[in-house]
Amino acid sequence: MNIIAPHRLPGLFYRAFVKDCQRIYRVLPKPLKFRYWLVMGVQCLSAICEILTLLMISLFALTMAAPEAAPDHFLIRPFLAYWPALAQLAREPRNLVILTSLLMIVFVAIKSTIFVYSNHRSSLLSQRISLEVSRQALQNALNQDYQDLLGSEPDALVHSILNRSNLGTFLLHNFFFQANCFSCLALFSTLAILEPKLTLITAISFGLASLFVYGLVRQKLDLYGRKVQEYIVQEGHNLVAISQGFREIIIYARQKTALKHFLALGQKAINSKAFLNFAFTLPSQSLEVVGFGTIGLIVILMILANLPLAEIIATTSMLMLTAWRILPAVSRCLSYTVSVRSLRAQALAILELAIDQDKAQKVRPKPDPDFAFNRELTLENVAFAYPKAQDQAVKNLSLTIPKGQSLGLIGQSGSGKTTLALILSGLIQPQDGRFLVDGQELSPAKKEAYYQILGYVPQNPLLVEGTLAENVAFSQWGEESDRARVMEVCQEAAMTFAFDHPLGLDQPVTPGSLSGGQAQRAAIARALYPRPKIVIFDEATSALDLASENIIKNTLERFQGQLTSVIIAHRLSTVETCDALVWLEAGSIKMVGPPKEIIPLYQKNMDELSLAHARQNEGLSPSGPIIDKPKAEVIR
Repeated sequence: MNIIAPHRLPGLFYRAFVKDCQRIYRVLPKPLKFRYWLVMGVQCLSAICEILTLLMISLFALTMAAPEAAPDHFLIRPFLAYWPALAQLAREPRNLVILTSLLMIVFVAIKSTIFVYSNHRSSLLSQRISLEVSRQALQNALNQDYQDLLGSEPDALVHSILNRSNLGTFLLHNFFFQANCFSCLALFSTLAILEPKLTLITAISFGLASLFVYGLVRQKLDLYGRKVQEYIVQEGHNLVAISQGFREIIIYARQKTALKHFLALGQKAINSKAFLNFAFTLPSQSLEVVGFGTIGLIVILMILANLPLAEIIATTSMLMLTAWRILPAVSRCLSYTVSVRSLRAQALAILELAIDQDKAQKVRPKPDPDFAFNRELTLENVAFAYPKAQDQAVKNLSLTIPKGQSLGLIGQSGSGKTTLALILSGLIQPQDGRFLVDGQELSPAKKEAYYQILGYVPQNPLLVEGTLAENVAFSQWGEESDRARVMEVCQEAAMTFAFDHPLGLDQPVTPGSLSGGQAQRAAIARALYPRPKIVIFDEATSALDLASENIIKNTLERFQGQLTSVIIAHRLSTVETCDALVWLEAGSIKMVGPPKEIIPLYQKNMDELSLAHARQNEGLSPSGPIIDKPKAEVIR
């Protein structure tokens, strides 16, 4: 058993409550800081009302037990002195009982009203703060460079934001703890004046019991709190993987295995979660035993000491009143202490993301007004490796793309096509070599200007909840868009479904509501909407049928010479009309040239690789050379 030494209490209290609140307080904007102090003020007022209510209840009890002594009570004497008529009325015991009854009712009503108002404001504030901290965490993530995100775990951010209710509960119980601390201090202070001996006995017994219970569970609360946070993240990863893999799970009949894996993770968390829920109930039961045990022992000691019965009854009545008011407050304090400790790891996970100094307050620079793209995009001996990867995704890669040219990227999976497209988009920077626009590297301000002339079409485009028009005009998301321009790019992207729907461009769209081909056509229209000078297609036509693909190709041909396009091919037919093709292999350029020269060689090479692979599977030695042509690194 671990009983906390009294001299350690200030430090433990500071670390467990004050320090965390200070960290949260520092990231709040001024309006929320003002609300915070408003809640603190209301809690102090509630504590004062708690004292006055207790005194009024004790006055009422005195009036009922000894009405002749009530007029001299320090609480009622000022009222009788101020209103002589009231003093005359109070000479009758019945009237005095009525007066104290009314005072008790009024003070209880006022105390309860302020208590409810305090709890309501605390609940609202805790939710506002949790939302604000979540906003800052998401803002920090969105303000990162894309390259920084490659080394992070976006899922952890998602799980922390979705579980921000833990931060809200953590804050709410912290507020409630502080409110009950105010009440306990006020009650003990008042009772110490009225009954110093009884207050000392009560404080010692309750204090020792609280230290014992808290010391008993403190370390386990920290340990199990961290474990529960880890399990939440693991379960979240598992559920995301299952939700994304329904097709494979059903096709390969792995439903039972998926359920078994989920249950295995859930079983690990049962003991930790159960202890955290169970620990919350320990304080009230423990203190109830201590409180009434103390009363019983004092009564027994007074009887054994042969004290007068009247004194025993008076002392016992005061003890019962003390236990009735203080015991719940102390019990709630300890319960909220346990709750705060159990929620700390889960709640502060998102705070760490919000106060990350490497990301916090990072503001994207304004676009460079002098930036221009008039000649070419150039890669000079570029190399890039992803975090934790052993090999470079692209290496020693040099390439020049004149303005207005269409360039197709072909190669097997893992050859570096998407990495090259990301470098050309400016989303990642080469770790070796340089990416130049008209001979200049992209400074932060130039990169922002570069994004303004860039359109990007991913293989799995983002769909936001809204209308189809809002998704197409994504570059003006949240702003008024050009309706005629939206209609124009929808036609260019062969979005026939936009015109077949009764609501047309106003049809509602949610993530997953469009088919793969419809989403890709919407993404193509989105890329064309801001009239870019450069468009990068990352296998953007993979889900299109041949008819739609031909329409897109015709659209791009109309922009020939005006639009610089980089196309990662899913099908060779997509890039057969490009000005040039780059054949990538293992992160390097194997060949560069016009499609009519590259495509036959590439197809032959793929056929030979397929044949060699088939012969290996049959146990035969592969035969036949694989085409290897000299590299041509610059397109002119």
